[in-house]
Amino acid sequence: MSGFYEKDVPLLREAAERLGLAFGDGRERDGWACIKCRRQA
Repeated sequence: MSGFYEKDVPLLREAAERLGLAFGDGRERDGWACIKCRRQA
């Protein structure tokens, strides 16, 4: 997922985990962020 504010990362990470996704990686630059989540096996 990409194209959202850095401050929203914790909220998105929480939502992804509730849906059975594991946080994989993340990047932030100039106030913007992208995160990578994967399905948990």
